[in-house]
Amino acid sequence: MSIETIKSENCYVSLKEKSSVVVDYCKKIIENKDLLWYSYFGFNINLVPRKIVLQEPALAKINEKFTINRAAILMMEPYQNYLWHSDLYRDACINMLLSCDHTSHCLFGIKKDEQSFHFHELKYAPSTFYIFNNKFQHSVINFEQKRYLFSMDFECCAKKGKAQNQTDKNLREQRHFDDTLHRDMAFKAQNSEGGNSLYSKLHEWVKSENLI
Repeated sequence: MSIETIKSENCYVSLKEKSSVVVDYCKKIIENKDLLWYSYFGFNINLVPRKIVLQEPALAKINEKFTINRAAILMMEPYQNYLWHSDLYRDACINMLLSCDHTSHCLFGIKKDEQSFHFHELKYAPSTFYIFNNKFQHSVINFEQKRYLFSMDFECCAKKGKAQNQTDKNLREQRHFDDTLHRDMAFKAQNSEGGNSLYSKLHEWVKSENLI
């Protein structure tokens, strides 16, 4: 993969319709100081009800073609860095940054050498949904305040993850499971999908429906 591939269209695309319902709902959740947050893969999260998500016309339209699985607010602590990674099963999602009042960076990148990455930054606009390519290496750096992000994924990815988890379990029971090798093979398999990836399908479809 060359540096030329770190272009915005390979990493993310924004929907042109601004959020109204979801952004207002999330703001109320964030302002509720008595609410409990739950730990999840390095974040603290609160789920967003499906009925709220589907009140956004653009998301409801996407749901007709690509069934939404679940949505949540992800909270990241101040002065935290989420390491470079690509998601194993979450091929694509839709994100919206809720904290646009302080410094944080979302980066997509490719490895230059053992010490460094070339990168491209996604500069979130307020109240804007982005289709996000989780298979492209990415990282987040947050600074002085808590960072809140709305994120939703798709049913096809959830089914894929459940199926692979069962396969992993069977392999472990057979004592032939090497986690590092498996993840490397899974990453290569995902990136070999090319135009058949969920992100590519979503990108082409929202373009054809005039949502971007």
